[in-house]
Amino acid sequence: MGIKKIIIFLLVASNLMAISVENEGFKEAGENYLYEINIPKIKSEDIKFQTEFNRNMQKIKNNAIENILKISQENGEDVSQNQLIIRYDDYTSEIGIASIVLETYEYTGGAHGMSNLSVFNLDSKTGKDIPIEEIIKPEGLNYLQNQIQKDIQNNLNGPSEEWIYFSDAKADIKNAKIYFENDFIVIVFGLYDIAPYSSGMSTFKYPLDKIKEFLLK
Repeated sequence: MGIKKIIIFLLVASNLMAISVENEGFKEAGENYLYEINIPKIKSEDIKFQTEFNRNMQKIKNNAIENILKISQENGEDVSQNQLIIRYDDYTSEIGIASIVLETYEYTGGAHGMSNLSVFNLDSKTGKDIPIEEIIKPEGLNYLQNQIQKDIQNNLNGPSEEWIYFSDAKADIKNAKIYFENDFIVIVFGLYDIAPYSSGMSTFKYPLDKIKEFLLK
């Protein structure tokens, strides 16, 4: 994946401070397991933030490796190859939030593997990971939830062969992962939350202009 960098501008003593995000890669294969891991490593003038964030990434990596090795031993020859894949993307936005989206995929037997997301929204003024409730007002989250439900219903109102959601799907934005990409807000629901596995993680993307009045940033 190589080195990736994002720049977050922090106004400190009238100087711009940059935070860079570099890739750390890890790969190993055994008789019945394989893991490929790419995690972000932050470099910042805020050493405390840098240390805490990077320590958290290492913890996520170590726990995931420990888990896949344990499961591969338990599965023995029943599963030819247990897999763990961790990758990430990073985005900047027009509201000064830099989002890091970490995706973890695991296959430990059965019909298919499972994926989940971890999202970190970094405040450009503090360099800290902040909860979505401190970025968007409750009214904004309600607006987004209603918009998502409308989009789901529009799909379900079409021919059944084109349905991509469960027929009784109810979107609860509290269960979603939310991040920011350029001038868009992206809302992602986990596997099986509102749609079958074949539809993947359900993703909704809206222009930030739609919720500008609800932004706290």
